[in-house]
Amino acid sequence: MKALYELTITLIFVSNLLEELKRAVELPVMIYEDSQPTIDLINQSTCSGSNRSKHFIMLTRFVKGQVEKRLIEIRKIAGEKNKANVLTKIITGREFNDSFNKIMGTAHSQ
Repeated sequence: MKALYELTITLIFVSNLLEELKRAVELPVMIYEDSQPTIDLINQSTCSGSNRSKHFIMLTRFVKGQVEKRLIEIRKIAGEKNKANVLTKIITGREFNDSFNKIMGTAHSQ
């Protein structure tokens, strides 16, 4: 959830910057998430919890608010299709090379 929150903050900054530069911004921005529990939290009608989790709830509510404002849209992506795995998970060998090449735009069709 923290990474999704940070990404949302960055998207707000970039969209405001582009708007100031008179550049069109196509909203909502698609965010592909491979964590179903994170998607479920955002889609819940209420965000509640104990006092010990108030910061987490605050992040969740913020992201949910941006979804409701149509700044972002969160879509499910299968973990094995997530190009960001090379940046966020420990992967090695062929899986690493394939993910790295996709991100760098050097993937070869087979």
